[in-house]
Amino acid sequence: MDIYKGMFKDLEKRAKAGDAQAQYQVGDAYLTGTFYCKQNDRKAFEWFKKAAEQGYLPAKVGLGKCYGKGIGVFQNRERAVKLYREAAEGGEPLGQLALGLAYYDGLVVKKDYAEAMNWFLKAAAQREPETMEKIARMYDYGIGVERDEATAAQWYKKIIDLSKEGPYVHPELVQRTKTRLGLLEQSLKKSKQPEPRTDASAKAQSVKPEPQAKPEPQADASAKAQSAKPEPQADALAKEREELAKMREALAKEREELAKAREALAGERAALSAQKAAEAKGGAQERTAASAAGIAKERAEEPQEIKELRKKAEQDDAEAQKWLGIAYDFGRGVKQDYAEAFRWYRYAAWNGDAEAQWRLAYFYQNGQGVEKDLPEALVWYKRSAEKGSETARQLCEGAQKELEREMQDLQARAASGDAEAQCLLGIRYFNGDGVPKDDAKSFEWFKKSAEQGHARGQNALGFCYYNGAGVSKDYVKAVEWYKKSAEQGNAAAQNNLGICYENGAGVSVNYAESVRWAKKAAAGENKEAAKRAKELLVGLAKLGYR
Repeated sequence: MDIYKGMFKDLEKRAKAGDAQAQYQVGDAYLTGTFYCKQNDRKAFEWFKKAAEQGYLPAKVGLGKCYGKGIGVFQNRERAVKLYREAAEGGEPLGQLALGLAYYDGLVVKKDYAEAMNWFLKAAAQREPETMEKIARMYDYGIGVERDEATAAQWYKKIIDLSKEGPYVHPELVQRTKTRLGLLEQSLKKSKQPEPRTDASAKAQSVKPEPQAKPEPQADASAKAQSAKPEPQADALAKEREELAKMREALAKEREELAKAREALAGERAALSAQKAAEAKGGAQERTAASAAGIAKERAEEPQEIKELRKKAEQDDAEAQKWLGIAYDFGRGVKQDYAEAFRWYRYAAWNGDAEAQWRLAYFYQNGQGVEKDLPEALVWYKRSAEKGSETARQLCEGAQKELEREMQDLQARAASGDAEAQCLLGIRYFNGDGVPKDDAKSFEWFKKSAEQGHARGQNALGFCYYNGAGVSKDYVKAVEWYKKSAEQGNAAAQNNLGICYENGAGVSVNYAESVRWAKKAAAGENKEAAKRAKELLVGLAKLGYR
């Protein structure tokens, strides 16, 4: 680990000297977080921006992701798509993938599967594996193109072949691909479909295929090879094949109608579920609508000063963001709202405002508008103090002493066998919060917590086994601990277990089980787990599992 930390320091040194590629790599490290670099949204944005301003195309994609998802900056999807397009038109495969996804999802631009496929094919021609999977799934599920299992299998095989050439393809993508390819090959053996199309693959490989005559549906392969007139038996066989082709065409139409019916049914079920949820919660949806209407009314009645401040703040003006945060913090011109104050302080802090930084730190220290987080509070106090804020320096000293007392208490409780404290201490070591980052120690504390039946600790231990954090990667053990946690109702574990069943990681592929656990996670209170689970359910629904 020390070697990697040293390498990262060298990378940062090159980045600070103006190396665009190094700036992009540092930004990517901060975006995801690693054992040698704690995840930091704002730093990721800043480094991507520096590299993008030098014209480095991959950095434009990274910067686009930040704007698209509001990572380290105020969300701006229009700017995100603009950056994706610049990168894509410059020939960057990740930009072509991102722009293709924008058309695929209808992000800012109008949804257009044909245009999405056009950009996916450009990226695939440059051997971009995630794009290959996207093309394969479009043919696999019939999204924007006629469903074609043979062509889908061909694209899945390209991913497998690419993975054999070196560590270019993520192991999970390879596992996912092998699973789906195996199922497709079984289906193709049963149906004996014709050879895959060459249109998509030819574009992706940039190799023009030899001209081939389009096969007639009823033609016998052996008859084509012969110049003589077929015998009567061959005529009969040709007729049978013609009938079979018609039956397949009719079956394809039935499948299409069935898919539409399933989609409509899913909509009805969703509506019914929403209605039941609203009734169970005493009209929660009506209250939400009323709340939204109330917010709109409050905005309309705001003083002109606040309206102007809000307009500037939404244009990413740090000073305006800070003062809007103060307005919500103290209820000046708006209704007091600590969550909104925190949101605007954070935007201003990201943009470098020293006062906003120590105010944000104060919110983290006291759990005001956000969950209490002393290590994060110290980060922002120090940044503000570095800019010369005496207030930040004094508050930082107090927060440091509070963190030391908290750590001593947490370690004492963990040592005495408190499962919750053991799990929390494991998280501290994993993130490097208040202690040096140490995956091995993190794993040990998660294990102690999990063995006592602590659900969160069990999920964390499963995560360690799944990702090889502090221990050798072991999907079977990951599933074992995910299941124990999931059975206790932990939404994150339920979602993780659903993913394992979908991809065949540590367990046989079982879409029914994947759906079952994903639904449990989606119904839970963990919003992040629920979001991921819903995305999983959408993908499985396209396979006919609901």
